Amino acid sequence: MANGSGRVCRHTVVDVFNRRESVMPSRRGPKNPLNHEPEAVTYAREQAGLTKTQLAAACGVALSLISEIESGTRNATPSMIRKLADALNCPPVVLERKRTQDTHPVTEFDGVDSR
Repeated sequence: MANGSGRVCRHTVVDVFNRRESVMPSRRGPKNPLNHEPEAVTYAREQAGLTKTQLAAACGVALSLISEIESGTRNATPSMIRKLADALNCPPVVLERKRTQDTHPVTEFDGVDSR
């Protein structure tokens, strides 16, 4: 295959793709747990009567970001949660992940029951 300089390129598209895969780092998944509830974002958007495209435009972001936030493959930053809440006319707390305290009360200490 000629490359415009008269020389023949011996690389195929597959070679270039495989090289790119080995050189480029893979994207990490979202933070676990997420800052937002993906289902809540979708529900609020549907209740507001907006499409993903309309919500993206209202927030000033790409459609792909909205899709990733709703699917849970991308974490919504606190500022993004505020933008979504403003566009959806709902309080930010509706869209935020509900935190639960991971409490494991100690009922026994050094063999003595503390109850």
